[in-house]
Amino acid sequence: MSEPGISLVLTKGQRGLTLPIQEKDNFGGQLNDNDVVDILWSRNFEVVQAIIGADGKPVEHIAELPTTKKLLDNIKVIRVIHLVVGPKNAESSGPVQAPQTESSADQAQSQQAQTQANQNLYAEDAPPSAVLVLAVTDQQAEVIKFARENGIVSLTLRAKDDTDVERTTGITDKIMNEDYGVVLPEVLIK
Repeated sequence: MSEPGISLVLTKGQRGLTLPIQEKDNFGGQLNDNDVVDILWSRNFEVVQAIIGADGKPVEHIAELPTTKKLLDNIKVIRVIHLVVGPKNAESSGPVQAPQTESSADQAQSQQAQTQANQNLYAEDAPPSAVLVLAVTDQQAEVIKFARENGIVSLTLRAKDDTDVERTTGITDKIMNEDYGVVLPEVLIK
């Protein structure tokens, strides 16, 4: 039996939006249809600062200042399409065959290659491992599209039946320093 088409799962006013995600946002392959997520966005803003040089004259300095903010709450995942074969979607391609005998050196090398492949899934430049179909409004679709094209989108997974909305401040270096006591390097303080 096939699953119903996505348009049959959406309610009036909802749109389906696809969001490719890397393994680091796939919760170890455990993200499921009907889970609910919040959308976070991180971006570096390039700013020009005037810093007094050794000769007492201002020198323009370009800096990238990071910021992170939760943008959207309670976004329903209608469908998870796994792109990487893993425990959740590995299917048998035929009869189970007896394992072939490998030397311990071959086994170690195979295990090392698998470990490296798993680590590569979590690299910053890793390709998507899944595509989520999200139920969103038109405004939410615009926000996610803009965020995806102009920064890094990350997800947080909500507990079942948790619909509370927490207003957040967003995070910058200044907030990390002032509100959370992160110590700035001395070179920035002078």
